[in-house]
Amino acid sequence: QLINVTFAYYGKYTGNSSNNCQTYSSIDTSCRLESAFDLVKQICNNKSFCGFVPSNFMDPCVGIKKFMIIDYDCIGRNFFFDNKS
Repeated sequence: QLINVTFAYYGKYTGNSSNNCQTYSSIDTSCRLESAFDLVKQICNNKSFCGFVPSNFMDPCVGIKKFMIIDYDCIGRNFFFDNKS
C-alpha cells in the first residue's frame, strides 16, 4: 500500500488546549503554513512509509504552539511479474 496525501495543515490550534483531539473546526487560518499540503505530498506521496518533523518547516508564526493534521488514503500497488522462462 502506498500513501496518497489528501489534506495537510500545520499551524495554530484555536480550540481548548486540554483537548488532544484537534479537528478541522480548530484550524486558525491566520497562523498556518500555506505550503504544508504541498510539502507533505512531496515527502510522503507514493511511499509506503514517511516521516518528518513539522517544526523543521518554515514557522508561520514564531512563538505560537502549532499542530499538524494530515489526511491520507492508502492506495494499492500494482505488481507485474514477467514470467518469461
